[in-house]
Amino acid sequence: MNGANRNAVLIGHSGFLGTALKAAVEARPGTDAELASRDFVRQVLEGNGDQAVSSMLVPGVAQDWICAVGIVNPGADPALIEAINVEFPRRLHALLGALAAPDGVRLVTIGSVLESHGALASSNAYLASKSRMFETLSGAGGALRWHHIRLHTLYGGSKRPHPFMFAGQMFDALIRKERFKMSGGTQLREYHHVQDIAESVWSFLSVDGRDRVIELSSAEPIRLRELASAVFEHFNENDLLEIGSKIHSHGEVFESVYQRCPYLAASRDPIEGVICWFKELNVVRS
Repeated sequence: MNGANRNAVLIGHSGFLGTALKAAVEARPGTDAELASRDFVRQVLEGNGDQAVSSMLVPGVAQDWICAVGIVNPGADPALIEAINVEFPRRLHALLGALAAPDGVRLVTIGSVLESHGALASSNAYLASKSRMFETLSGAGGALRWHHIRLHTLYGGSKRPHPFMFAGQMFDALIRKERFKMSGGTQLREYHHVQDIAESVWSFLSVDGRDRVIELSSAEPIRLRELASAVFEHFNENDLLEIGSKIHSHGEVFESVYQRCPYLAASRDPIEGVICWFKELNVVRS
């Protein structure tokens, strides 16, 4: 079926990415989005997902089931991470494979470009869970079409950055006027505006892409020390920044550079983008 004539079922529509995906699909003419209820994940995990899934399947209408729900905090309860990040998509994949018409449904899962780096994933429960989920679904078999979209770091939108992320740690230091201790910051990372990534997801789906794994990369990484230096300088807080005062995490990835993805709808200057985001979140210059 033509990828432009599909409807979406969005699971996790209130999260960081889910909010942007919801706004993006609602802005596309002729495309409808059904939002899974807050109880949907629980129903599936408790073994009662047949009726919930069946109620959202529309005979004769092609659908993209986008699983944007997930636990991104590596410090969360390991059992919760396993249930939401691994077991839920596994069960959803099985239910859709059993209940949906052949080639009428695509399942889309979300991960990280860093999940395949074994040394780093071994010390990060979130990345490890995404790696397990990918391996689990890869071996599941069946006729259901499934696509896994790997992302770089997201910024933007109305939500504050997660406090365990690099951007969140910078944000908290600037808000609280506290010292920001970081490693040497030589890691290369890509930062993408969440709205651009939401549009990129729809860009991929609308052309009926067949790729199993999609890495939404710009091939324009920056080093974390460059980002931190520019952000703290903009807000006149250079004295708060302490580059090199912490050691790198175990298995840290430094030099990975990715090829630009043809489905990437847009890419913005990450330094300017993060600064604008912080200003929108009421970080002010001293």
